[in-house]
Amino acid sequence: MRRLGGLTVGLTLTLLLGVPTVSVGSFPASAAEPQKLTIQAGEVWDAASPVFKTSESRIQFATIQEEHRDALGAYKRILRVTEAKVIGGTSATFDTVTEFERASGVRTVFGFERASRSTPWMLRSFKLVLPMPRADEGGAVAAGPAKK
Repeated sequence: MRRLGGLTVGLTLTLLLGVPTVSVGSFPASAAEPQKLTIQAGEVWDAASPVFKTSESRIQFATIQEEHRDALGAYKRILRVTEAKVIGGTSATFDTVTEFERASGVRTVFGFERASRSTPWMLRSFKLVLPMPRADEGGAVAAGPAKK
């Protein structure tokens, strides 16, 4: 789990992906059950940067996160961090591949910012790319006639 000045990125990513109850902190497998924290999408929005808050309303953000959970199922884990950048200690971006109950390999990108190295990190951007439905799923678009 990567740390950005006091901010546990793995925890933040987990909170943003909408898991209602998540583990706080980084513990070895043999450690006792870690402390639990319940958080809602609205609380993530409340703690985000002003730039993030101007991009969409609290209600819109919460609604979108609920739609993502409905489509993807429960968040399972981050499979890979494909890119991690920290610029000047005040800006950070993480591009990840995540796994959900009904989808694997979902791209998520998180951007964080802070005014100085001594202030807390705040969410600046969040992007989750929903995968296209599979042909065997009810929501798939029917293919046109075969080309000759």
